[in-house]
Amino acid sequence: MSTDDDFDVSGKINLSEDEVRRRILRSTEGREPHEIAGWSKLERDAMLRQLKEKEGLSIRQIERATGISRGVIARS
Repeated sequence: MSTDDDFDVSGKINLSEDEVRRRILRSTEGREPHEIAGWSKLERDAMLRQLKEKEGLSIRQIERATGISRGVIARS
């Protein structure tokens, strides 16, 4: 017997927009998600990698929360 979990290949979990925002606020020490776009490229890319790898956020979740394009997030 299979469950819906058997087909989740992304490794990402479904989080509410509020939970995504809380994780970003925690990672950025209270700075708003949309502020990341104004950081230097080096700082921005390091934070985007952290959000993907350590916080487990998907590219799409990060895109919605920060306003940064998927391409930039994927390349970071």
